[in-house]
Amino acid sequence: MFKKGAILCLSLFTAISGLSINACYARNHDSVTDSSDSSKCHNVNNFRDLLNAISHVEKDDTIILESDIIASGTLNLKKSMCLDLNGHSISFENNNDYKIVVGEKKFDHKETIEVWVPGYYSVDTTYASDGTKKYKQVWHDGHTEKKYKDVYKYADDVFVTIKNGEIKKLNGRRGCDGTENTWFKYNGSDGQTQVAPIESLSGTTDLKNITVFGGNGGDGGDGSYQKLWHIIFGGGNGGNGGNGGDGGSAVQVDRKECVVLYDKDTTKFIPGKPGKGGQAGDVNNDYWLYRGWRGHNGKDGRDKPAIIFI
Repeated sequence: MFKKGAILCLSLFTAISGLSINACYARNHDSVTDSSDSSKCHNVNNFRDLLNAISHVEKDDTIILESDIIASGTLNLKKSMCLDLNGHSISFENNNDYKIVVGEKKFDHKETIEVWVPGYYSVDTTYASDGTKKYKQVWHDGHTEKKYKDVYKYADDVFVTIKNGEIKKLNGRRGCDGTENTWFKYNGSDGQTQVAPIESLSGTTDLKNITVFGGNGGDGGDGSYQKLWHIIFGGGNGGNGGNGGDGGSAVQVDRKECVVLYDKDTTKFIPGKPGKGGQAGDVNNDYWLYRGWRGHNGKDGRDKPAIIFI
């Protein structure tokens, strides 16, 4: 009876005074926020709010999406936090740099290392007075060389949870078609291969109840035809079709120290499909005596695994 009365009094006091209780919540979704009493929740509706929340988040805070978001930049999750998609999605534009990066690395120092270079022969060329060439084999002894290696520190204590929604990489851009009757731009360009939308750089990434889509590779551009050389032997070859981009992986793991946790029953990784090669260009029909050569079709892209280890 005392508990019910206390709750009722608190509700009346809140209504009368105009105060609001800033509790962690997620609308329209049966999600539970894993947070301590000192952690905060940041509810966001757009990409700018999401970036702002990430830049001000404290350890173990929760960011909750209130709508689907199209991300036009990279999300660097450098602190332990929970990203609750709340039944929504984050879709990354087809710029290859845009993704979620979990963890952090910082330059620490340069390390000096010695590398053994084995002995080898080289050929020296000299010229006689009459202009003829003379060749001589020269032996170079093996030796050590000093090289410098950048050493980084990684934040392997970071623990990031991403849950309850979808992470998507949009499809790669199609290659440009060749330009007809040009000297050097008659070949189709290659289609784009997308990077994974989630990259594990350091620490632990815990994926719960989400689907991660790698982007499809872009199709190769079609070839056109070459400008004529205006000589009796013709010219005007057809351009080659561009190669299709590879299908993108869903998750990229950069280091063996990284940990990616997921439940195979509730979390799915779907790699993107490879792009198709572009069509070969035919020859310039304004040739004189000799017809040029038709170009080659571009190669189709390749499949990639759902999780790729670098």
